[in-house]
This record gives sequence, structure tokens and C-alpha cells, in this order.
Amino acid sequence: MSKNTIVLKDNNYKCSNISISLKHKNTYVEDDLRTIIFALTVTYEDNTINDEFVLFSPEIDQINNLTDKLDKIEYAFYELNISFTFFESITTDIIFYLNFDSGLNYSNSSSDSGPSIRLEVDKNTFIAFINEIKSYLQ
Repeated sequence: MSKNTIVLKDNNYKCSNISISLKHKNTYVEDDLRTIIFALTVTYEDNTINDEFVLFSPEIDQINNLTDKLDKIEYAFYELNISFTFFESITTDIIFYLNFDSGLNYSNSSSDSGPSIRLEVDKNTFIAFINEIKSYLQ
């Protein structure tokens, strides 16, 4: 992976082949609205999903305000085709869902329905992943 790629792998990656990669593509400011664009690659089993993940100023503020205290949280973004849900499990792990809106992806009509990719990751690994995303937000 290149220096500008952030990767989060499932605890059981060797068995599941589940990972999420964000590759920084561009950052720009227009009319005081900051936009950060990542290429998103999700792998699971023998499948790959490629998409774009776009963060705008209010979402950047949301992620910047994330702390080590991770209650059940859902993050929806202006680019509605992708949302995140994560919460702490009863172990020391984080359960992380990357949710896709099939309506937007299939027919350009929001449906709030679609597949999710579930990862179970160590809390420290997840915080490091978020901190790497934050490094592009400065």
C-alpha cells in the first residue's frame, strides 16, 4: 500500500479477507467548504467493491471530534451511498459496519437499504485508523 492509503483489516483477515482501504485522491476548498476525496476499496471473501468516499467540512468536524470513548455511533455523510456504524463489543473490540445504499448505487434513488460489511477490530487498531483519516483533515 502506498503512503497515502489507510487500511483497516478485520481481526480474522486471514480467514475472511475483509478490509477497507481509503486512498487520498484530492483535497480542495471552494466557497469556504473543504472537501476531501478518498478512493474506497472494500474487500471481502473473493470480492472487491470500489467507490468514492467524500468528506465535506461538517463531516470533517464530526470525525475530528471523535474521541477514544466510542459509544454506539452511526455516521451518515452527505454522499449518502455510504455510512458507518460502530460500537464497542463486550470484549475490547470494535464492531464496525460499512453500509452501502443499494438504491443510490443501483438506480440513483435513496433507499436506506443495502449490504453492510462487518469488521471486528481491536479498539487500538480502530483508533489508529481514525487518527490516520484525521491526518488528512488538518
